Amino acid sequence: MLDIKTACERILDHFITERNKAPRCVVCDAVLYDYQTDLYGYLHILEFKYHSIRNDMYKDIVNYIFEHYPYHNDKSLCRHHLNYAKNIQVPTCLNCHTRIHNSNDPELAKWLPVDKKPKNQGSFDSNMFKPLS
Repeated sequence: MLDIKTACERILDHFITERNKAPRCVVCDAVLYDYQTDLYGYLHILEFKYHSIRNDMYKDIVNYIFEHYPYHNDKSLCRHHLNYAKNIQVPTCLNCHTRIHNSNDPELAKWLPVDKKPKNQGSFDSNMFKPLS
């Protein structure tokens, strides 16, 4: 069983490693890594797969991570289509994705899709926030 400090150090090391592999927004170059979602998944693995933390340690670990994680300005990944028919996508943050579709900024025009979204695809794509493959 891990003590809280060791568990936190292991989790922070994991986050730094994963963050270094994360994609960046093609528009603003922000790192697209949602450490908060990753934290709960990683805690679940430590608790149930490796039995190395107890359920009552969650609160202390989460508080420690939120206080010590140095990259709170990272953004969540949003997959943006450049071409719907060929399913060509690039990583963007949600702010830039919104700006691309709603702005007349000529700098963003190169990121507009070359075709229209198929009519059978609704206004919200549930795959939009899944990792790029």
